[in-house]
Amino acid sequence: MGQGVAERLTGKPIREWVFQGIDGGMNLAALAKDELTENLDSVVESLEEFASCAVEAVLQTSRDEIRQLNLDDKYIYDLENAQCRLFSGLIRDADIKGVGFGSCDEFPLQRQDFPARSVGPKEGKRDEDIPDWRVAILDCVITSPNFKRDKQKSIKWKAEIHRSRSLYFEIHDERFWQRITKREFGFTESTQLTVQLATRYVENKPKDYRVIRVLSVDGERIAQPLTDDAISAIIGQFSWGQESYLQDDLFR
Repeated sequence: MGQGVAERLTGKPIREWVFQGIDGGMNLAALAKDELTENLDSVVESLEEFASCAVEAVLQTSRDEIRQLNLDDKYIYDLENAQCRLFSGLIRDADIKGVGFGSCDEFPLQRQDFPARSVGPKEGKRDEDIPDWRVAILDCVITSPNFKRDKQKSIKWKAEIHRSRSLYFEIHDERFWQRITKREFGFTESTQLTVQLATRYVENKPKDYRVIRVLSVDGERIAQPLTDDAISAIIGQFSWGQESYLQDDLFR
């Protein structure tokens, strides 16, 4: 989000949220120095507070306010869809009379406020514009790793699956990359990964492969599978597929 959007949602730009978590009134130049390390936890806490305030603002604000944000239509759609899903669920429970987002027993939005926020995203968004993601868990043998994270768009990870069929993908797993940076894994020509793989389809053809969680390396479990909610937070709407659905896709 741009600075203006952040300020509109939370009352102050992201820069101020960062400095709120830094002790001693440090300046921007200090952000690149080692002395920031001791302040990192407080910076993270401050940014977590920013994220919480932004989510709270988006979920409870009016649709007019959301549409006035200086964002691409795709992001406006995502914000409206998130609000719609929440308030549609609240409407279905007749016992819920109001909702609030703070730690106090205050409920600024009453039941009469729910319908306007439960309306689906604005018209004009076509179904084909909504990414079609399918997620599966599969085993693969890495034949060509790429340890340069910022080069993944041009140089994919290469793996072998399903009897010597090759698969090219990016890895979007922050914890895995942190461990790669620390050199915790020794990759060989036969290193095997178990992963949660998200495949994006366009006109029912696979166009993009992304590993969203690395579950094990050479049989050693390093992470638990992401939940449906966590997956949705990363890629949005998706469906579950079986490992076998990739077999024909690789030849399309």
